[in-house]
Amino acid sequence: MKQSQVLNMIIAIISFFAFSCLFVLSSASAGVLYGISNNGSGTSVFGTINTSTGVLTSINSALTGDALFASTYDPATNLYYAVLEEDTGSTIDQRFMVINASDGSLITDVKDPQRLRSIEYDPTSGILYGITNDGSGTSVFGTINTSTGVLTSINSALTGDALFASTYDPATNLYYAVLEEDTGSTIDQRFMVINASDGSLITDVKDPQRLRSIELVSVPLPSTGWLFTAGMLSLVRVIKRKKVVLGSTNC
Repeated sequence: MKQSQVLNMIIAIISFFAFSCLFVLSSASAGVLYGISNNGSGTSVFGTINTSTGVLTSINSALTGDALFASTYDPATNLYYAVLEEDTGSTIDQRFMVINASDGSLITDVKDPQRLRSIEYDPTSGILYGITNDGSGTSVFGTINTSTGVLTSINSALTGDALFASTYDPATNLYYAVLEEDTGSTIDQRFMVINASDGSLITDVKDPQRLRSIELVSVPLPSTGWLFTAGMLSLVRVIKRKKVVLGSTNC
């Protein structure tokens, strides 16, 4: 096979991968915002949200429960995890749900006996982490069975009861949380960074600022993809120049 034919083959292969990557990135650029709303009627509505108007379009309008405590999402399987409160009239219970975001169907809908207050999904391992409490003044961090909603403890001695916010970093396996601590004389908040592997606390400090929301932003994969595509296309240009030089030399 001639050298020019080999170069043509290399150019074709690299171009294929570069433009395939470009197509995937373009297809993934438009995101969908899912959410749950309720009107105090005892049921909640799952659907998509218009990011310009905030209006929710229903996919499932009959979720059992009103107040929502926590939610998280798995983009790989398109599953939406949620913890809702159900007021039966005689008791106030919680329900753990796994929702198919495509059609709103319930894959799991069980009573949650552990008072889950936070759930975060790890897309790299497929593990659902969470924090639960029973009003005793301490909280429990662990993994959650997505079929039963049962939490298996990794650390059962987190200081604080009510939980205000949480987020998770799958790259470092760190779980960030803001909990409320009732000391008896004061009600404080604590900011924690938890090693999800063993439950050990990397950070556990008093939060003087009353944090209400935290979200960890990792380096977006699409940015890496764009750099990869640009690099591949640049390589194609270099090979083409090499081909021209070789062609001129062979003449």
